[in-house]
Amino acid sequence: MPKYRPNVFKHKVTVLSRSSKGGRFKRKDVPLKDLFSSGPSDTQQKPQEIQHEISVAPCTSSTFSVNVEEEAVNTRKYAAKKIKQCNAWVGKRLLLENAFFESSAPHLPCCSCGTDEGDRVLCLDCGPQVVRCIDCTMSYHEDSNHLHKPQLILDGILQPFPLKPYLRRVDHDCDSRSRKTIQVFDEKGRLHNCWLVTCSCEEECASLVRLNLWPASPDQPRVAFHMDLMNLLHFLLLEGHMSLKGACQSLGCRNGLPLHEVNLLYLNLVSECFEEYRYFRYRCHNLNAVLDEDIKCPACPKENGDLFVSLDANFGLVRKRSSGVSYTDAKHKSLLFAPQEDVDHFVNVYDDHNISNDCSNFQAGDVLRAKNKTKKLDTTGVFGASCRHGFPLSFLNLRHGERLAYAAFTIDCILEKAQPSVKLHVIYDIACTLTAHFKKKKDKKLELDMALPVFHAYGHKMACQVAYSTRWRCGYGLTDGEVMERLWSYLRRFSSITKEMTPAHREDLLTDALLHYSRRKRADIGSSLVLLMDRAVRVKEDSSKALEEI
Repeated sequence: MPKYRPNVFKHKVTVLSRSSKGGRFKRKDVPLKDLFSSGPSDTQQKPQEIQHEISVAPCTSSTFSVNVEEEAVNTRKYAAKKIKQCNAWVGKRLLLENAFFESSAPHLPCCSCGTDEGDRVLCLDCGPQVVRCIDCTMSYHEDSNHLHKPQLILDGILQPFPLKPYLRRVDHDCDSRSRKTIQVFDEKGRLHNCWLVTCSCEEECASLVRLNLWPASPDQPRVAFHMDLMNLLHFLLLEGHMSLKGACQSLGCRNGLPLHEVNLLYLNLVSECFEEYRYFRYRCHNLNAVLDEDIKCPACPKENGDLFVSLDANFGLVRKRSSGVSYTDAKHKSLLFAPQEDVDHFVNVYDDHNISNDCSNFQAGDVLRAKNKTKKLDTTGVFGASCRHGFPLSFLNLRHGERLAYAAFTIDCILEKAQPSVKLHVIYDIACTLTAHFKKKKDKKLELDMALPVFHAYGHKMACQVAYSTRWRCGYGLTDGEVMERLWSYLRRFSSITKEMTPAHREDLLTDALLHYSRRKRADIGSSLVLLMDRAVRVKEDSSKALEEI
């Protein structure tokens, strides 16, 4: 916010004036008061450029002064509030520091038995100022709270208090029990050495899941992770776009973990363990054994009505050829991404050459786009579609530039899933070119209603804007067709992670990200539809008033 200056009319502004000879522009500094002075004599003395500005946007000096004074008053109030708040924090610094250090090693009796003799053990995982004697600490952490890190208080100094708890099922007991040592990472990423009690009645990995632990390997695991830790890593990846290595390093800095524990945590997570947990979490939270409607938009028509779909390509989500190969298929298979073999076959046999592109000034749809720029890339980007509410529908990996074959394949996939009674409206950056292409091929998709997104329409000539812009076509209302740009703004931030992945891991991560994006959209769709409805009503009222005034 600008600073308040009492005499604002002392400032000068630069005015461009054209000279009579040669027509060149000259700069001239003019006092600001000359722009807002009143009276015929002042108006006659003003340059022509200044008079033009005044005629276009008239403003009096009194109105301008009132606005500046109001803004200055608000600035002073905000500054005084901020200064008062900062000074209040400064006055409490020493008090807060003393309270923190005094509570770090409190001299309190045992909170369980009340004794005041012997050594004390502080357990911050149990709660603040929770102090117990050694016997009560051992008893309390024997059957529950196994993954706590209590600390022994000796002469005001905190030292580690070693525990090796037993991890066992309380609902099952048999004669074939045995125990083994297992390393467990708790929800903070700290390493624990524990006894795991197992039996021949059940696999060890299943027993760990019952204990809210995720095994690092499916057979005879030696390392396990607390599921709260796995959930934290899951959301750091999907919401914070943080790589697995970066998340492990952040946990190490946050909890003061030694380097070897951080490296051990990362090495065990990166070996298919984390990818499998994400798929496990998806199936459990979405009840995939019962339901399959988790990725569908609840607001779009399912049987009758108009379905509005936006298409677009993103060339930031690439994959390097040197990033390895996949030894298994993607876990999500064709949930959102089309099988690459089907896409490659369709593109190779599809004829989309000799395309007329005289209506657009940008490179969308250029077949030659990737010849010299993508020699070291195995995947040049992602092509996708989403509904007007932002829910992902269908995606595929690009091998070339943004060819029309990819748009045709995506439309075929959407038509295959939609009911015949649903009318499809397609919004695409080069809808005019795609329409001409379908007309030349006499494709049945020519019957579809094609349109240009609102902002991309300005890259086309005026005839295309009038014919294809969503603001001109009937039935589109206030649909801008830019939902894919909003989706790309979220998805493209995974590019630094996915470009080094194998094809299957990359596809699974992008699918997980799209599923997470659709869950966010589903959670907000109620409030967003209300806001859109209010906006539509307001625009209709304003438009009606404007038409009545004409």
